[in-house]
Amino acid sequence: MIEQLGRFLYKRTFDTLDRALRDADERVQRAAFASLEHLRFPHAFDALARIYRENDSPDARKAVLIAMSRIDTEEACDWILDSLEREVPEVCNVIVEQMRNSR
Repeated sequence: MIEQLGRFLYKRTFDTLDRALRDADERVQRAAFASLEHLRFPHAFDALARIYRENDSPDARKAVLIAMSRIDTEEACDWILDSLEREVPEVCNVIVEQMRNSR
């Protein structure tokens, strides 16, 4: 079920995904990471930024950055560039590659 949430482009989807990111079951977390990466519509920006700020999981933060790199707005691009200053090199490399493949 969680893996299908990336298809629902609604703000309320993020509440469910945020809970799934914190679930004790690693399979649920992985499904939430994958779904989160697909939520790349412009109105997702605020919810993604909140999840990034409130979640300490490197995988969750990476999923947010991947989703943000697919949002085609100047605001998302600026936010990503600011965020990369605080990330580990492995995450930075993934995000830079994502941005190379975006518009």
